Amino acid sequence: MELSQPIGRYTQLLLPFVCLMLTICVVLTFSGTASAQTVFWTKEAILKDFFRSSTNVEVKILKIDSNKRKALAERLGYDPPKDVRVFYGTRDGKIDGFAIIDNELGQHMPITFAVLVDKDGVIQRTEVMVYRESHGSEVQDQRFRNQFCGKSSKNLIRTGRDIDAVSGATISSSSLAKGVKRAVILIDELILRPNELSGWLQSPGM
Repeated sequence: MELSQPIGRYTQLLLPFVCLMLTICVVLTFSGTASAQTVFWTKEAILKDFFRSSTNVEVKILKIDSNKRKALAERLGYDPPKDVRVFYGTRDGKIDGFAIIDNELGQHMPITFAVLVDKDGVIQRTEVMVYRESHGSEVQDQRFRNQFCGKSSKNLIRTGRDIDAVSGATISSSSLAKGVKRAVILIDELILRPNELSGWLQSPGM
């Protein structure tokens, strides 16, 4: 009992200090995460820029049934989402292209990106909209993003194969490539393969 009393007093003295340090660590962690977030594009801005020549920009939410889920899982190598939101621009009764805005997990945080695809399923542009990591934002550089242009669902779209990763941002590079590939496969499987273009022009956006 005599030995436990000094230990108890030391514990009482150290406890406030320990609590203070833990609080500081938590605050620094959250403040660091918040300050690392960089917004390059808003949804409104990217759609306006993607479809600058279109007279109308609409959106449809496509539900993925069991048959399509199986086909998509085989092509993607993992389970697809339950539905997908597809933006599209029209002019003079013709579709200018399709766009998907999505998220893909980077090293720790999701990367928000947008992909513009023409009516033949070929990538026209890829943009990083929001980057939330403290490192690796070089994936926003045009030199890296331009590698996706001209590719379609027929290409691998994989770092180390037909996409060169950014030095020091290999995880973010791979993540963005994965997300871009998913976008073009979704458009190909849900819109282009069933030859649904005429239906998109006749039905209003959701």
